[in-house]
Amino acid sequence: MNNSDCIQFPGVVQFFLEIPIYKTFNITKSNEYNVFEIQYTTIKLDTHCLTCNKLSVFHRVETAKLPNESLIFQAIKDKTTKQLDGALGDYNYRTSKKYFDVIFSCARDCGQDLRFCFQVNKEQLEKIGQYPSLADLHISKIQKYRRLLGKQYNRPLAK
Repeated sequence: MNNSDCIQFPGVVQFFLEIPIYKTFNITKSNEYNVFEIQYTTIKLDTHCLTCNKLSVFHRVETAKLPNESLIFQAIKDKTTKQLDGALGDYNYRTSKKYFDVIFSCARDCGQDLRFCFQVNKEQLEKIGQYPSLADLHISKIQKYRRLLGKQYNRPLAK
């Protein structure tokens, strides 16, 4: 994929709930904090739970602690590249090949997880996997229109 095919980083929530897999994003010195924000986010996601079959809040599953974690999060919050470089030391997302998962769990304790898989390679971030799919997460939005659509249009939506 060439650089013209890459787009700007979206917000964290949009990255998880709207960006399809295999979208590629350039990583530069000025936006490297975006990758950290995605990998180590503490946000909550509001989306459809397949197990509960309701809109639900998903909390981030605890991840391993980072060295200099407080410095890194402050750098992300302030969006200061120099501060982030100091907290990261020799490691950076622009030169390292890396895979990471981000997992969220339904707050209703039903056992449903959202899993997102990412690859960092050659100064690019790519969302390489997601479960459940974007279609599964958004199917609840069209449920209320099923009767209006009729049988002819319902079959393609259920696939």
